[in-house]
Amino acid sequence: MTQDSFYKRKISYQNTAHYNESIHKEFEQEFLNVSWLSNHRFYCEQNKLGFGDRAFHYMWYLLLQNVCSEFKNPQILEIGVYKGQILSAWALISQKLGLDVSITGISPLIGNSWWHKIRDLKFVDFIKDWQSGNFYSQEDYYIIIKQLFNKFDIDIDSINLIKGFSNDEFVLSQVRKTEFHIIYIDGDHRYESVLQDINNYAPLIVENGFLVMDDASYFLPGKTYHKGHKSVSKACSIIPDMGFTNVLNIGHNRVFQRNSH
Repeated sequence: MTQDSFYKRKISYQNTAHYNESIHKEFEQEFLNVSWLSNHRFYCEQNKLGFGDRAFHYMWYLLLQNVCSEFKNPQILEIGVYKGQILSAWALISQKLGLDVSITGISPLIGNSWWHKIRDLKFVDFIKDWQSGNFYSQEDYYIIIKQLFNKFDIDIDSINLIKGFSNDEFVLSQVRKTEFHIIYIDGDHRYESVLQDINNYAPLIVENGFLVMDDASYFLPGKTYHKGHKSVSKACSIIPDMGFTNVLNIGHNRVFQRNSH
């Protein structure tokens, strides 16, 4: 697979039901041709280490190659690490393809199970969390992430894992001066929280860098794939006004590229 494969798909992309459905299906099939990539995803599925679609693994496979062909030592960031599926996929792709990538993840590294929500939140807030898919099991995610990295012979110390919520000042202070080439937002799915993440992190992306939004295709044409959540998708409406163009959509992952001046 050549490094311009992502670029070719980007320039030919059309936001239609037929194209969205066909490219999602194509990526699901193509990822099977990269055995180590599909093995990683299958392991995560079997052990319930993440969500999303198989097509996303292939999207990252192409996008990381593209970014590394355009930038020296690109900085990439995931907001909302959960149990480490995407962080470990990035690290594995970089290892297997010899890509020079610096990886950062932001996560509280612990769940917020539904019974805690019922106990601690007002009913209206509980409903918002339920509708936006904001419930996760109460476990020590760092241990789970470390085990996943070990399973695929990846050094967890090779990444920068920041413990905390993405909009905490302590967390923001650690990344505010970094220029990122890819930021993947998959954190708190409530509308107000997604807006905060976009406003806080999108400005950190370099020209021609990428902002990838998870669960963000609710309003897009297409029926054969999960389209995410209304709250996240609605929040994405501010992104074009921040100087980004939606260049590709794979299932409920939407890819925006920062415009060059």
